[in-house]
Amino acid sequence: MKNDEEEIFLIEKTITKYEVVKPIFQGKAKGFLRNAIDYYYRSLKDDKLEEKIIDLIISLESLFSNERDELGLRYSLRTTFLLGVGQEAERPNIFRKVQTLYGKRSKVVHGTEDVDLEYKDISTLQEYVREAIKRLIHIEMSKQKFLTLLDESVYDEEKRVLLNQIVMEAMKKW
Repeated sequence: MKNDEEEIFLIEKTITKYEVVKPIFQGKAKGFLRNAIDYYYRSLKDDKLEEKIIDLIISLESLFSNERDELGLRYSLRTTFLLGVGQEAERPNIFRKVQTLYGKRSKVVHGTEDVDLEYKDISTLQEYVREAIKRLIHIEMSKQKFLTLLDESVYDEEKRVLLNQIVMEAMKKW
């Protein structure tokens, strides 16, 4: 059984997290995050893998889209560069996985062919979405400005260093 100090610490930590997330759900800040969180939790309740992947990709689109007709490539790159901070060697794996799953989601939505979905793929995508949400909650930058930074980090080393600093600072707050 935990001692009183440990329990108090956990309660205080929970309250602090709640205070950070509360404005998102009150519509006062980062509406795109509210949408992403809603679809993330919806994916946890879905029974069918096809429904889970649709909800998770909608969540990623909420986080990483600023236009109506963006491509899976852009979502994949943005997700990769956000989640790859601190684990740069994993970027190729993250990119391939997100791009593959985005393609599978498109096949499900458009009904073009049967899709082979596995629970482990959905679980990985849920982890990516959860981690992206956690990082973006603590980044105090407009969505558009942050997406531009992500895009420029692909080819600009200075922007990549700045991205790493911002994301590492956000990760410390979680």
